[in-house]
Amino acid sequence: MALQENVRAFLKERRFGVLATINEDGSPQQTVMWYDVDGDNILMNTRARRVKDGNLRRDGRASLCVVDGYTFVTLEGIVEWWLLEKKIERNTAEVKSVLDELAAKKLIVEFRAPDKHVRYRVNRRKQTDIVALLNEMKATKPQPEV
Repeated sequence: MALQENVRAFLKERRFGVLATINEDGSPQQTVMWYDVDGDNILMNTRARRVKDGNLRRDGRASLCVVDGYTFVTLEGIVEWWLLEKKIERNTAEVKSVLDELAAKKLIVEFRAPDKHVRYRVNRRKQTDIVALLNEMKATKPQPEV
């Protein structure tokens, strides 16, 4: 179901949400959590073997309540684990693209760690360029409307 624009705008502001899941005995379990909004999807994460993880794998029904003073949004539905996996895949490709671009500009240096994984470090010789790039990014970041 598509989120209404005013609901999406409310949820996109930085707030905590309370996720409610169903314990094995049928009682409610609630957890205060960070969340993210991706289109009409609400994204949350948890570690394996946490109570909510077990509850959601057994019974995907959940409710999320986000409150700010006397204003609140409550969402109910079925948790879909694959959404998180898709976002990770998409973000991994985006991050790799940005890292490749920064390495091409020699702002970061790519190296292979002892564990054979590729790692990156800041090229200290380009520190002035990096600060300028960060300032430029900050200046062009869209500002919220009042």
